[in-house]
Amino acid sequence: MMQKTNSNSSHHKLKVSSLLAQSFIESHLVILIIISLLIFGLLGLSFTPREENPQIVVPVVNVSIAFPGALPEEVEHLILTPLENRLNSIEGVKHLYGKAVHGLAKINVEFEVGEDKTKAFVRLYDQVLRFKKDLPSGAGEPHIQVVDVDDVPIITVMSMAN
Repeated sequence: MMQKTNSNSSHHKLKVSSLLAQSFIESHLVILIIISLLIFGLLGLSFTPREENPQIVVPVVNVSIAFPGALPEEVEHLILTPLENRLNSIEGVKHLYGKAVHGLAKINVEFEVGEDKTKAFVRLYDQVLRFKKDLPSGAGEPHIQVVDVDDVPIITVMSMAN
């Protein structure tokens, strides 16, 4: 008797789904929906830019200054903080990321998206070269490295072996 109930239940579900399918097949509204989806798809396809590799310009520069034998606190106080203040005043700078480690100051300067790379780098070089005269004795020459989009790794694999 239980099998008969399951049979009626599945038969009833089949009946509901078949009625729903039948109503969609016979409805003229479905044809209108299909046509409108095709039109919107063609419009979207025609107005979407077809650049395979869009060029997004985000100028980024790494500035590092060696200060051999100095503790991180000395590097931060004598080099990193004054240089960050100077570089932060450059027009178009979006973010500055500075780090002071034993004997080295590193600053990553990120400019606004779309900023002209050449002009941004000239402004940065100008400020760094002006800062050179304010460096403490024993500090090395500023090393400026331009970071290009192609230079940024997508994955970094680190080995834990000694």
